[in-house]
Amino acid sequence: MGATEIILEAVESAKREAKSAESLYDIRVETIERRTSRTIDLFGGTATSQVVEIASMAKEACDDLYVAYQTQVKILVEICRPLLNEQPSVRAVKEVLEMIRWLNSESKIENNFSGSLNGSSLGQMYSSKYMPSIENKMIEQLWESKYNSMPGAAEENRAYQQRKIEERKAQREAEMRERQRIREEERREREEAVQREKLRKKTGERTLLAE
Repeated sequence: MGATEIILEAVESAKREAKSAESLYDIRVETIERRTSRTIDLFGGTATSQVVEIASMAKEACDDLYVAYQTQVKILVEICRPLLNEQPSVRAVKEVLEMIRWLNSESKIENNFSGSLNGSSLGQMYSSKYMPSIENKMIEQLWESKYNSMPGAAEENRAYQQRKIEERKAQREAEMRERQRIREEERREREEAVQREKLRKKTGERTLLAE
């Protein structure tokens, strides 16, 4: 496997790891939101511990997602930087740059979690705001400089934009197919429910006639 192939695989691996971290974060946020939507009993002796626990859960979820993004930048660079001497394609370098940009951009996490008491808001229980590390921003700038100095960078920019357009189109089409599949499934379920109801009524009528 050549340098270009190794780099492109490393980019895909970073993407998979980041998406996995996002999925885990979403699950944890759902759990937190269920907890914050419950009524907190200020007179039960557990209000303070409940608030502290929810704030701790929120902080941990945000911390872990942030670390996942920032760690993938370092892992990606550790794999790809030594391969620059092996003359990878301009596309491979562009993909690394864009992945680093995306990871740093996604690292700008800002979330607010609030709680309620008898339907009234208690306000923010935890607020978070994260920024990519200075080191990772410098890494992004270095890869940008490297990419811009490569012959064919302008052509690759156009090709990259075209690939993204095609990816978004494919994603929209996949989403449309999934929505259509869900609609068809719901339609079949409704038809089956109607048939079951008709069968139930016929069975009931036969029972009455038999009596």
